[in-house]
Amino acid sequence: MPTIIGDDDDEGTDFAANASTPAAVTSFLTDHPQLTPADGARIAQLYPLRAAPGTRTVLPIRSGRINRVHQPVWNYRFSVVQADDATAGMGVPHASELSAIFGPAFIPGASGPTFATANAPIMPVFDTTRQRRLGFLLNDTHVEEIPADEDTRCAFWNETGVRIEQ
Repeated sequence: MPTIIGDDDDEGTDFAANASTPAAVTSFLTDHPQLTPADGARIAQLYPLRAAPGTRTVLPIRSGRINRVHQPVWNYRFSVVQADDATAGMGVPHASELSAIFGPAFIPGASGPTFATANAPIMPVFDTTRQRRLGFLLNDTHVEEIPADEDTRCAFWNETGVRIEQ
């Protein structure tokens, strides 16, 4: 089945502890009994603390497992941060992109995306060799390459997730 997968920048800020120091992050991580001290050190290396949002806590799929069934997969990043959320140090709220991405034309039984025009951005099919996605930013929608550091973080969680049963 063709699939579209996406994520919102910093969408996990509503669900995570407000850890603003390395010690607070380590304390938060020790709540997960299967994470080791080595995992904590690697997480601190992969996610340096920042003064403002910018690091994703929820990772899009990068393993290519879905592509192996020879069905198209599309990927997007939604980064339309509301001013009040940015002021509060929050990211884009979880699932806030649903109406913008899928809209009312994707209601079961509807006739499809009738709002599409010839100049609408074309969403590239995701593949593991050329990892591109559609980026939605405020007043800027474009195709973007997935940064290498993001791919490195995803690889860490793909490996660690199996061990910690996530």
